[in-house]
Amino acid sequence: NQYLGFYDDGSTQRAFLVDPFGPELGVQYIDKYATAGYKDIDEDLLYLVINGQIEVWDGGAKLEYTWKSKPVYTPHAVNMAAAKIIADDYPVTVDFLVDDVKRHTRIVDSLSAFRLPGGFRGEKFELVIKGSRRVSEAIMATTMTELSVTV
Repeated sequence: NQYLGFYDDGSTQRAFLVDPFGPELGVQYIDKYATAGYKDIDEDLLYLVINGQIEVWDGGAKLEYTWKSKPVYTPHAVNMAAAKIIADDYPVTVDFLVDDVKRHTRIVDSLSAFRLPGGFRGEKFELVIKGSRRVSEAIMATTMTELSVTV
């Protein structure tokens, strides 16, 4: 129930994954590139030719992805001071972008809320999540108290 595509733009070769039934997941990029593939309907397996070798797609191993959120805007400049990442398993790596500048990178290893560094305010916030585990929610707030109310 997902679309897997491969592309080569002359400088990058990789795959992207789109779930039409989960559009909130966006496009997930995967550092794999295949030149051919075959779907075995009876076994529900996808075989890919990667670097001249036949591999089974998702044969139990989790693949790495990079996902970037859509921008979230605030009506005035604020400092997001707390965050929480809800994932199937940990760790996941999260880059916090404020007004198009990466302000913080954190390896999140649990469901626990955590503080973000201060010293700057912004009006545009984005996340870049990297990992191999499914993330179902990413929450930011201006205080730990505000964060606890949203969850």
